[in-house]
Amino acid sequence: MEYEIRSFGLETASDEDWEMFYEFTCKTARELYPDVPLEDLESYRNDMVSTLMFYDVNAYIVTKKDEPLKAIGWLRCTFIKEDAPSYSGNEDICQIHLTILDEYRQNGIARELLLTAYDQALEHNRTQFTGVLLNEAAREFLHQIGGKEALSFQDNHLNLNDVDWGMIQRWVNEGPRRSPTSSLIFYLSIPALILEQYCNLYTEVLNQAPRDELTTGDSVFTPEKWKKLEDQARKVGRTWITAIVKEQDGNISGLTEAIYEPSTPTIMYQELTGVQEKYRGRGLGKWLKGAMLLKIRNEFPEVETISTGTATSNESMLAINEKMGFHLKKEVYMFQVGLQKVKEYLESKQ
Repeated sequence: MEYEIRSFGLETASDEDWEMFYEFTCKTARELYPDVPLEDLESYRNDMVSTLMFYDVNAYIVTKKDEPLKAIGWLRCTFIKEDAPSYSGNEDICQIHLTILDEYRQNGIARELLLTAYDQALEHNRTQFTGVLLNEAAREFLHQIGGKEALSFQDNHLNLNDVDWGMIQRWVNEGPRRSPTSSLIFYLSIPALILEQYCNLYTEVLNQAPRDELTTGDSVFTPEKWKKLEDQARKVGRTWITAIVKEQDGNISGLTEAIYEPSTPTIMYQELTGVQEKYRGRGLGKWLKGAMLLKIRNEFPEVETISTGTATSNESMLAINEKMGFHLKKEVYMFQVGLQKVKEYLESKQ
């Protein structure tokens, strides 16, 4: 089979190429999650392009020579920019996303795309590849090149029809009883007066999540970065809800957030939930997650499912999720492999 690998500029690709790539993405996504709705092309394209705020991205698309309008493979190499808040500690990493349609594997495409990624990583002075393994074929290929699964995390789903709403209400009622001087507040945009404090707490609790064997630097959020992310959310019509618990002295002790995508109205995404260490043991996590769940039920009647991702080793958060009724949808892995091992693999195949 003859195929062609060509560059795919996120900002310069034609509408025709984006439609081809979107069709490819939908096909691969449905293989993994056949019953999960997908966002529309416009939202997907805007989100992909928005990564360029903080990352340099080199992407490539694979087509058959006799079917130039059908994508059969994809490679994206992502490099954090030097002026991005999270650059320190992540400057040696090239994130890669390499996918090939099942029926076109075993044709040498993965090896050639890996060589392309290797050359890009060298050009950007990177020493490590990281990424997400989405299927068993990717895991097998990773083992061939000497890589390892460094972090396991669970994609858990909650059907709102299965929720014990009485229990959730008890969690919400218990919150102010155990913390009578604290208040729970919702926001659609973080106010400027608390934005710096909020970003500091967000950075703190996010980086306390388990990384297991994944050796990456911290993810850092600043007010400037946060406003850019909020602007992007507004651009695509996304509703980004945040709840915080505020202490009597003005400190923010905990937070949770959920995202509603208008192009996928039946599913909502529960993102980060975290409580500052010195305030733990008061049920703040349950209060926050319970209050958010009630808000979703009351204000987003089309939503049927909540999706959330949690590290498999994060036992405390998984325990709360299990009590809420979340069930395992799919376990996925983040991988890591050094460029030296990739070089050895590529040389062995020459």
